[in-house]
Amino acid sequence: MFKKVQSYRNLEILFYSYFTIGLIIIVGFRPLEYFRDTHVYLEMIATYDHLWMAEPTFWIINQFNQLLLGGNDQIFFLIYAILGVTIKIIAINRLSSLPLLSVYLYICLYFVLHEMTQIRVGVACGIFLLAIPDIVNKNFRIYLFKTLIAMAFHYSAIIMLVVYFVNNKNINRKIYFFLPIIGLFLAFIPNLMLTIFTFFEFILPSVIANKVTIYISLIDNEDYNKINIFNLFTLSLICFYYFALFNIWRLKTELDIVLIKFFGLQLFIYYAFSSIPVFAIRLSEFIGFSLILLIPNLIFMFKQKLLPILFILVWGGGYFWFVSINIINFWK
Repeated sequence: MFKKVQSYRNLEILFYSYFTIGLIIIVGFRPLEYFRDTHVYLEMIATYDHLWMAEPTFWIINQFNQLLLGGNDQIFFLIYAILGVTIKIIAINRLSSLPLLSVYLYICLYFVLHEMTQIRVGVACGIFLLAIPDIVNKNFRIYLFKTLIAMAFHYSAIIMLVVYFVNNKNINRKIYFFLPIIGLFLAFIPNLMLTIFTFFEFILPSVIANKVTIYISLIDNEDYNKINIFNLFTLSLICFYYFALFNIWRLKTELDIVLIKFFGLQLFIYYAFSSIPVFAIRLSEFIGFSLILLIPNLIFMFKQKLLPILFILVWGGGYFWFVSINIINFWK
């Protein structure tokens, strides 16, 4: 019996290893000209213009590539691909009750966005996923270390300092029922939220406050100020959220409680700060990465699991086709 279990585990490790390598090859050797944000990275690398404004790891990886690996642009993106994909697959394999379905959702919802566009955020999100057990176990020292590493890849990971204090023992369903509704209400008071957001410029460290300034400056930019708070994807998330909240008694682990609370915070941030679209989208997507763990767990609420699995497969595939693929400029 032990040999069979060990043999199965070895095959599983082998599968995920080859799968990870395959994803890394796809990402690391992609044609760079077809992906958004790539030209910004290439310009920063080539001219060192504003390189100091990027996170520390961006400079470190660039220097490592320049000094030891010949400075090839493709290699620079390959390093980020290795980090982003590997950390996420490890985290999924450790934390997900249904790893294959979580990997599927990762590919459908975040793979193109994180590994081919927002490469710094992609690595930070992977570290965030690895840090979630430290929230459940209230291991602050290790969690703080992981938070600082994540922030070294992207400053938006500062939100990790806030979500650590989420209670992992129980959930007040009344509060979390109204949380997205309050966010939606605040969406119609944009001046209030903008005032609160502007206050961050004065209380945050300068390197992070600069990001706040940039987000505010992009409000009037037509390329960055587009947000539809009633889009089909977000409405589907609302359905997932309230289904999970009303049936939370079926999900008895502390991890599930934390993940549902993250879900509520994700929706609140998306709606409440929709007057600052880049901030609302970036931060809600960061916290929302944990959905790849939560949504598969919803299947265990059903006696017959085939239909909910098929529904999630279709839902994720639809998002990949209609949203993720559009990130690639080649298809425009």
